Formats: sequence, C-alpha cells, structure tokens
Amino acid sequence: MTTAPEALRQALVLAGISQAALARETGLTAKHINQIFMGKAPMSVDVAIRLERILPAISAEDLMVAQVRSQVQAMRALRYEDRELSRTPPV
Repeated sequence: MTTAPEALRQALVLAGISQAALARETGLTAKHINQIFMGKAPMSVDVAIRLERILPAISAEDLMVAQVRSQVQAMRALRYEDRELSRTPPV
C-alpha cells in the first residue's frame, strides 16, 4: 500500500522537478512541501488539488485516500496498543 508521501515522491521523480520547484509552482513554502513529503504535515484538499495540477501522475483523490488510509492505520495501531496495555497486569 502506497502512502501519500511515497506517491508524491514517485510523482515528483516522474515530473522531473525538485521539491523547491514544486513549492514555487504551488505557492506553498518549501518547508510545508517538505513536511508533507516527510509525512509530518497533513494535506488539505486544497493542497492536494494544487499538487495534482503540477504532478500529472497523481490525482488529488488518490492523495487524499492514501492520507486517510495511513491515518486510519495509525489510529488502529494506537487503539490496539492501548487495549493491549490495559489488559497487561501491573508488575
């Protein structure tokens, strides 16, 4: 399963541009683009649409689905961990 940052990296390579150029083209800061690529900043629908306009290999819908899928998996893992910890008897 591809995450949004992985999909973005692949699309960036196919487009042959840098993150800095992508930032300029989208009107976003280079820092914000980098945080999205590192998975540290969530992507809004507006940002996904800006990215799809510059990176023809990816759609805004695919980016948003990948992001939500990752968020759901992270929350499930957290909830599972919480349940397991609550079942563990104190030492």
